[in-house]
Amino acid sequence: MYVLEQSIEILQDSNIIDLLVSAHINLGTVWLERITGSPENNLNRSIEQFKLALKKIEMIDPSSPIYNQIFVMANGNLGYLYWKKARVDLWDYSALLKNAENHFRLALDRIGTETSPLVQAHLHSGLGLVLSDRIHGGSELHEEAIRHLEMAISLLETEKSISVSDLGQTYHNLATIYRERKVGDRQTNIQSAESCFLKALDTFSIIDFPVHRRDTLRAFGMMYFEEEDWKQSSTYFQEAIQISEEIATSQKPLRGKMNATTASLASQPIAC
Repeated sequence: MYVLEQSIEILQDSNIIDLLVSAHINLGTVWLERITGSPENNLNRSIEQFKLALKKIEMIDPSSPIYNQIFVMANGNLGYLYWKKARVDLWDYSALLKNAENHFRLALDRIGTETSPLVQAHLHSGLGLVLSDRIHGGSELHEEAIRHLEMAISLLETEKSISVSDLGQTYHNLATIYRERKVGDRQTNIQSAESCFLKALDTFSIIDFPVHRRDTLRAFGMMYFEEEDWKQSSTYFQEAIQISEEIATSQKPLRGKMNATTASLASQPIAC
């Protein structure tokens, strides 16, 4: 962190704008992934750095490929950061979600051939989650959220070898949206949610992703509980409990045991 801060100070008076912008983005990522100190302060400092990166790229030719890359990365991460902040700052919840939505849309509007399918998928997934969280936005936003998550899944399927956890998380998130969907036939929505939960479970093996599998089983069980299907609910809850017990007693580091809400465009959160 200190090295990046010193680099920024040195580059401020130079004409090497692309390096200065990259330093701001890297420092923003460091603050985002920091596990010590105040989480709120880390979040705010990360937002500050990505905003500075956006301000500095105004000095770069917009037709340059590097402009697009930086613009997409900075706005995508700001979208994620504002979404994350909204989940802990309920006082400004609506305004923060709107900020998140705006940044994700700006990023998606500038994606080009240089933007990898994986990054595009994360942007669509991020916007889908933001729209699904805007509970007063109406069914139209909810339907758009479904379209963005479906697009994310389509893109992730092409990158399946390097995005297994992202694919499973996106199936989980789409299942949650179908479970909460207010329009259309209820039974059809439940069947769609069931299909997505099962695909998530196919992705989250108990060996590689025990925590993700447990969380998906819990959500799956809760859906059946809400539908008063006690037998199915019990089946999934029992498996989730078994995995929790195995995690608690395991003496080995667990692959896949990670905080699903503390990564930038490298990983996507699981909806509750």
